[in-house]
Amino acid sequence: MDFASLMAKEISKAKPSDTKDKKETTNNNKYQRRADVEAARIAAYNAEQERLQREREEKAALKRKHEEDEIERRREREEKKRKLAEESRKKREAEEEAAERQRRKRLGLPELPPRASEEGTPVPEEDDIDDEELIKKLRELNEPATLFAETHKARLKRYRKLVQRSLTPQLSKGPIPTTLELVPEKDMKIPVKIPKDIDPEARNFLFRQLASYFTMLLEEWAIALAKRDTSVKESFAGRQAFNAMVQSRDNMRPLFKKFETGDIDHTVLEAVVEIVHCAQERRYVDANDGYLRLSIGKAAWPIGVTMVGIHERSAREKLHESDNKAHIMSDEVTRKYLQSIKRCLSFAQVRWPPDDQLQLMAAVKLITYSASPTGRAVFAHYMVGSMTAAEAVTDVNDAIAAGFDGFALNTHTISSSDTWNTDALNYLFTAAAGTSFKLFISFDMSWGLDVSSLAAFLAPFVAQEAYYFVDGKAFISTYTGGTISNSEWDSGFIVPLEQTYGITPYFVPNFGDYSGYPTGVFSAYPILSGVFTWESAWPAAGTTPANVSDSVDAQALAEAHAAGAVYMMPLSSFQFKYLGSGQDWYRIGEDNLPQRMEQILTLQPDFVEVITWNDAGESHYVGDFWAEQIDGTSIGTYADGFDHKGWLQIITPFISAYKAGATDISQITPPNSAPVGALWYRTLLTTAGCSSTISNYQSALDAVNFAVILPSAGYTINVYSNSQLIGSYPGVAGLNYNSVPGLQVGSGQYIQVLDSSNSVVATATGTKSVASERTYFTYLDIYKDSLYTTWPIVSIDSLKARLNDRRKIDYESYALAAALSAATIVQLKLSRNESMSEKAPSVEGEDFVKDCLRHRTQYNHQNSITVNSLLTSLFLHMYYANTGQMSAATFALRETITYADLLRLGDPTTLKSVCRDEKELRLRVFWVLFVTERTFCIQHRLPMTMQKINEYPTFLDAHDINPHSVGGFCELVRLFTYVETELVQSTALEQAVPISSYSKEELQCISTDLDTRTHHLTSLGDLQIADIETTRAWLRSLLWQHAASRFMLESDACNVHFTPEYPFHLARDLLSFLSKVQSSSIRAHAYSMEVKLSQVAHSLLDTIAVVPSIGLMRGQQYGPEHVVIALEQLLGLTASVISETLILLETLAEILAQISTAF
Repeated sequence: MDFASLMAKEISKAKPSDTKDKKETTNNNKYQRRADVEAARIAAYNAEQERLQREREEKAALKRKHEEDEIERRREREEKKRKLAEESRKKREAEEEAAERQRRKRLGLPELPPRASEEGTPVPEEDDIDDEELIKKLRELNEPATLFAETHKARLKRYRKLVQRSLTPQLSKGPIPTTLELVPEKDMKIPVKIPKDIDPEARNFLFRQLASYFTMLLEEWAIALAKRDTSVKESFAGRQAFNAMVQSRDNMRPLFKKFETGDIDHTVLEAVVEIVHCAQERRYVDANDGYLRLSIGKAAWPIGVTMVGIHERSAREKLHESDNKAHIMSDEVTRKYLQSIKRCLSFAQVRWPPDDQLQLMAAVKLITYSASPTGRAVFAHYMVGSMTAAEAVTDVNDAIAAGFDGFALNTHTISSSDTWNTDALNYLFTAAAGTSFKLFISFDMSWGLDVSSLAAFLAPFVAQEAYYFVDGKAFISTYTGGTISNSEWDSGFIVPLEQTYGITPYFVPNFGDYSGYPTGVFSAYPILSGVFTWESAWPAAGTTPANVSDSVDAQALAEAHAAGAVYMMPLSSFQFKYLGSGQDWYRIGEDNLPQRMEQILTLQPDFVEVITWNDAGESHYVGDFWAEQIDGTSIGTYADGFDHKGWLQIITPFISAYKAGATDISQITPPNSAPVGALWYRTLLTTAGCSSTISNYQSALDAVNFAVILPSAGYTINVYSNSQLIGSYPGVAGLNYNSVPGLQVGSGQYIQVLDSSNSVVATATGTKSVASERTYFTYLDIYKDSLYTTWPIVSIDSLKARLNDRRKIDYESYALAAALSAATIVQLKLSRNESMSEKAPSVEGEDFVKDCLRHRTQYNHQNSITVNSLLTSLFLHMYYANTGQMSAATFALRETITYADLLRLGDPTTLKSVCRDEKELRLRVFWVLFVTERTFCIQHRLPMTMQKINEYPTFLDAHDINPHSVGGFCELVRLFTYVETELVQSTALEQAVPISSYSKEELQCISTDLDTRTHHLTSLGDLQIADIETTRAWLRSLLWQHAASRFMLESDACNVHFTPEYPFHLARDLLSFLSKVQSSSIRAHAYSMEVKLSQVAHSLLDTIAVVPSIGLMRGQQYGPEHVVIALEQLLGLTASVISETLILLETLAEILAQISTAF
């Protein structure tokens, strides 16, 4: 394209189009007038203003609507508030009225009058009073007849109020308002005892005297608190003291209520009268004794046991005094007002001190409610562990009743994640709240606690009501911590405690691990308020017997007093710990506990701490220990079943004597002026084998230890072991104790206290038997002589050799020996068998079972799959079955069968791979277990799992004394193999339709085989003969019962086994045979014989029921009545544990009576 064309094209594009030109021409072809333009502008303006006005009106209307809605909502809210306020007012008035009614009910006041009706509400016609009569009544009350503008209704209302006021009993003015008329102080003298024939008026006057005395005490207590300096009042201890007084006052309100109504138990009233009478005469120790008798009761504590030396052992005893009930303080309301009485006594001895200083209960300032540095208090070391709130209450109540002032709470963790620890501490502080019992923290520094974290942990507990203070300072102790420097303790604990938490500590730790302790301990630690010693509670560790020394205590006491500090002395019995990992030791006990009491009274320390209340791990507990606290440890294996509370019998009087200032054990007096005491001893002699891991066991003694507190001289204390007198000692007033050598195997461990006329006034009898290694051998020999032919499965000579091996302790063999001994005792009834009394000491099977279970834990029997472990379970089953513990017997049997399965006991391949002796043992064990399962499961209708095998024991092996005896065992096995499992199980499980498919001919063949004897019985002893023949009769009875359930029985049947009369002939033949056997041989089979004879008797009863004419067979030499009589006698000989057998005996007696009546 050339340039001219291009330019023409561009010029044409720039020209306007024709259309546009036309439009513009059209628009511009006329001019508009100014008036038109102005009119259009005005119209547009007016339209815009109208639109804006409409918008403004719409907004205003919307705003008005919103405001109206808000006003309505506000009105609704106000109305709702008004209604809620009205409801709250009514509810508050109802609650106040209910509280007032409850208060009146508690105080014994009349009920509130009904609310006055609103003005204008008509008075019911029956409640109205004529106006003239109403005016007359008002004038009789010396009231105006009419007030200004008073209506009849208002006048009636005024009269009702006047009448109600006159009827309301007047309350006396005092700390506890009461309707009783108080008497002046000169008339408060309480009689010594309540007269038996006291009349109601005199009884009411007694209540007025008691109420008056306690009112005076509470008023004096409040005055004493008010007289304290302001600084003391505002201190933590001061506020705590005031709260204690207020709480005591409130807790005594129920007692005043009982005084007002006269509804108080006579036993409690007598004790309260005795307490108040003694307090009025300023005999506060005697008053405290009355309080203790009321709270503890006269029933003696169960005497303690100890577990010392080689194995844990000793006895649980009881001094018998009276059958009075104990622990009246289990009732919460009673407990609180009794403890408040105790607080009143403590104040009374400060307000009205006695002339005789020995009548002071303790040097305690109840006005400040904390002990002074020269005061005395006794605490119990308490191991904090998992527990429940109820268990905490039990521990606190028991400790209060025993006379303790508080617990030293051993705390080995301060981690917030250990909630069990803080929960337990809170439970204990809650349980002690409102009582005189106090608690303080004792940090167990042996666990590596961080000193800088102690103050934060301690502070919340110091704020608790029950925390123990000395002169306003929080008492704190430790177990160890002497390797931490004074500067670390000061900067990390003391300073933060004082500056951050405002707590002034009274720090009395056990720094026994400080080098050279106690020499120089106060110089090295200026922060100390005193020291406590732990290790001096027992003789120094060693392998020879030794008495405890007080040299460390004497030096520590001297160092403390020279530094102006205090000393807390330990008191304990002994130590036995068996936890492994280096924690296996014994610290000699014997008479250590009373020895320490004597040393304490001589040295007169400022405080005493008993080690311990609940440390089961070291065995020196004197209270309860709870399962949760030892869960997951082996402590229960040597601590369960051993109650040490009997030691409280002597600890409680000791506490009273120590706090009263006694300096000699002759000044310890028994409560109620009657002998009290404790007996303890080990139940395993020192000659027994001992694990080499237990250190210092050689220092143990074979001795019976006792401590008896006598009211005066003239008594004699006789000590017995195995019922043999081993010591006799003249008694003196106070504490008598001794460790009497001559502990003997057997039971009959006891002491007797005789008065001057040689009459027994108190006894303590051990419930645990004493054993020795030789005791095992005694029962093993009895098994060998009497039961080996029945259970030929243990080589006694081999077992004894393993027990005698001193190179190591074979716990598996000890467990087997213990289980076998226990089974032997109950199988032969040795505790009742006079013929065996000379052979065997009197030891209970239960003791051997406990030994067995303890030994099994030592070698973890569940992971030890051996024949010996199997046999142990089997003999435990036999023990449990013979003692009627059927659940335990079932579990033990199933455990035994499980062992057999794991060992593949009857497996042919396994039997081929072992030596001849091992194979013989396995076969015998298998068949004994087979027979045992059959017998037990049939009796208790349990399923049977074992199947017979095709191999049987031989007649002789290297360990058998008499080949015929094993032949008898094989004959017994043969009898059981004739009956298939399904046949016996159908009978045992009482199937409606038998599950076996035996024909009549097959059953007849089995019966015939059972009649066949393959072994000459004359070569066997009575023991085996009785077992074999009874088993034969038992199985034939089962077969007859099975046949009777499937086939028609006929009297003229060609086979006697299928006649209705067969059980009679069977029983007759068996009893005729057994009449020639010694009764001891029948009794020896115990449970097994009982089961089998019961089956024979049941079949006989079936026959008598089906064939009544059998009872008329009097012409026979051995008729039905003879059979019934013989069965009764035999079952009576064996019956001991099966309740069905006792019922069966009654049924047999009834049948015998019916047979006799028929003639």
